[in-house]
Amino acid sequence: YRLFSDQERITVWSIMKSNVALEDFYRMLTADPDVHLDDPTMAVGLGYLEQAGILGTGRAAEIMNG
Repeated sequence: YRLFSDQERITVWSIMKSNVALEDFYRMLTADPDVHLDDPTMAVGLGYLEQAGILGTGRAAEIMNG
């Protein structure tokens, strides 16, 4: 989760109050102190955030590449 900017984290927290899928992904992401970029769930979840406009275009790939 530290791969997200402050604004991205705030946006996620704001939107996940009414979006169960986003809440599930973010809770899964933050449950483990280590970020596992090789986990296929990460690519799906980050892709979702990008498609939803929470992350800017290309940001999911940037995060996945560390």
